[in-house]
Formats: sequence, structure tokens, C-alpha cells
Amino acid sequence: MCYIRASMSNVLQKQHEEHQTARQKVETPIKEHMMKVMAYLSEA
Repeated sequence: MCYIRASMSNVLQKQHEEHQTARQKVETPIKEHMMKVMAYLSEA
């Protein structure tokens, strides 16, 4: 999530500071993890 936030404007970063981050669970397929990340981003 750090890479995504680094490319955001300062105003947008402030809006997203309170959002939870999506962390990949150990031994979880990357596809499942990316689907969760995309869901978090679509809520914004």
C-alpha cells in the first residue's frame, strides 16, 4: 500500500489515512490478495 500512497497527492493521502490496509496472509494466493486490495480501493 505504501507504493500506491506515495503516488497520491497530499490531499488524497489525507483522505485515505484512516483506511485499513490490505495485508496478504501467509500462504494465500496473490489473486485473492489483489482482489481484496481492489475492493478497498473501490470503496474510496
